Amino acid sequence: MSHSRSSSRSTLHPRGGGQRKTALMFIGNTGVGKSALLNQLGGNFKSGFNERHGVTTSITEKTVVLGSEKVVLMDVPGLIEPSKEATDRNAGLLVKALSRGYDYRLTFVVQASNRTMTTDDLALICEVNKCLVDAGMLQDQDGGRGQVQGEHYDFSDEKYEPPLHPKISFRIIVNGISGQKLYEAYEWYAADKFQAFFADNNTIATPFDIQVDEVLLLRADDDAVESRGFKEELTNFVLRQKPVPVSVAAAIKFDDDFKTKIRVAAARSQGWMEGALVGAAGTVVLATYFYARYKLGNNIPQLPSIPGMPGMPGLP
Repeated sequence: MSHSRSSSRSTLHPRGGGQRKTALMFIGNTGVGKSALLNQLGGNFKSGFNERHGVTTSITEKTVVLGSEKVVLMDVPGLIEPSKEATDRNAGLLVKALSRGYDYRLTFVVQASNRTMTTDDLALICEVNKCLVDAGMLQDQDGGRGQVQGEHYDFSDEKYEPPLHPKISFRIIVNGISGQKLYEAYEWYAADKFQAFFADNNTIATPFDIQVDEVLLLRADDDAVESRGFKEELTNFVLRQKPVPVSVAAAIKFDDDFKTKIRVAAARSQGWMEGALVGAAGTVVLATYFYARYKLGNNIPQLPSIPGMPGMPGLP
């Protein structure tokens, strides 16, 4: 992707009067490609990464027209960095960016990993979601507001309150997928919008009650990302999301203890990705075997059991 210096004006001022503005924000950690993706939509933000920190260190906005809609592109720093001071600074900037009174379209950008998502990416998604929950971004099944007390729903009133669900939905972009096997494994996750994966990680300590309405998978070193067709695909992807008014005041905090809890939760679900990779490999083996039998009849060796696939005996 091109790395262009931004000609946009950095600002921390809230929106002015008049019609409410719609903002598009890609949320992710340092180096996952947020600014470069926004540049595909006309952002012209400075992008890149060095060994110490990301290039984006402030909130930058640029108003563009996507389709027939005027949208504010918001470039925000990546969240988690090696320095706790930098991480806390970035978290404060993200809260400010979510407090400008816009109607938001929010997309998480994560880096592809053999563990499905890195610990840092999971921690970011969990903490941002908790911040929005604390801001009251919950609704019940009928669309009304319920009550929340701490990390548990409060049903102490005589009147029954139905379970609460996120009022805001996210999109997820998985960037930098290397190899066909890993891509096919992510297709498996994208089919249910990571809901099974998040449910497997969901605990009181690491809540992942997250609504995802669409997933976009991007291969590493894909020339198509620089093409005109990709800009149209990315534009349609973001515009299909309904903007939601958001205003937050709670802090976003990361510490080693919280990341340890995320790491423990993620370790339980690691087998999901391994299973998907083995499943993709097993599909290729089976297809090759049956094609060979079709061509050569029975004059081929018996197929052995496939390691890591319980209940898959060798075929006669």
